[in-house]
Amino acid sequence: MKILLIDDEKSLQEEIATYLEMEEHAVVTAKNGQEGWDLFVESIDEFDVIITDIRMPVLDGLALMEKLRKDNYEIPVIIITGHGDLDASIQALRLGAFDFLLKPFDPKVLDTALLKLKTLLSSKKPVANIAECVNYIRLTIPSQTQICVDVLDYLKIYYGPVCRSQDLNLIRIGVCVMEALTNAIQHGNLEVPSSLKQESWDKFFSLIHQRESDPQFADRQVTIHYRINEEQFEIEIEDEGEGFNQAILPKDYNQNNLLSSGRGVLLIRSYMDEVRWNEKGNRITMIKKLIK
Repeated sequence: MKILLIDDEKSLQEEIATYLEMEEHAVVTAKNGQEGWDLFVESIDEFDVIITDIRMPVLDGLALMEKLRKDNYEIPVIIITGHGDLDASIQALRLGAFDFLLKPFDPKVLDTALLKLKTLLSSKKPVANIAECVNYIRLTIPSQTQICVDVLDYLKIYYGPVCRSQDLNLIRIGVCVMEALTNAIQHGNLEVPSSLKQESWDKFFSLIHQRESDPQFADRQVTIHYRINEEQFEIEIEDEGEGFNQAILPKDYNQNNLLSSGRGVLLIRSYMDEVRWNEKGNRITMIKKLIK
């Protein structure tokens, strides 16, 4: 991927750029938002994604997001933020940021975000004439993380034309679906705790791979329902895990409760119009309203 990396902290910028280049990405760097903006507008079609810090001189990450959206540039943006800037990160998500990374972060977190973006950008082209004839779909899938890409491609055949006709952000809808699917598999059916990420990302992924081969966990399934009518479309995802007490989730997000309530839920809530869970907490329903 061709990446525009914007950060005024030289050591961190060099560290991230070196890592990305080792992963065979092409990287162009800028030391502040204004320099990044100038590089972007000079070569609008050249970049696949912008990775930017929130706090920078001259033009910060939030102001950069505002300029991009004001001029209707749809390039995905990943925000880098410190714990003290979470309110600004939430505002960036509302402006359309694709994802956010909390400093300090493991490179595997960045890998995961870029892989998710690459998947969304390379998804198969929807077939509009088929989509227009379908108002309900039900899928049942095994607890294997890698199947999420195929599921997203399939669902996109149906919600893709709707998003285009309604001028909805197709990538951000895809983010919501991917987050809900991976949560259902990894945390629901495989029962891999989110807290393990804070201890070690290697241990987190290792336990996922282990349980994907363990019938006690891997034989559980995830059921997906897609429904659409004139007012809205909804995607419902249910796992066979123990669920969770959704009542503990805050009604709104701020820097005091974000870490305890989950970034995946924040990414989903930041774009979907309505998000709810069943009483057990093992089924999420995501709704996007349509313009009549």
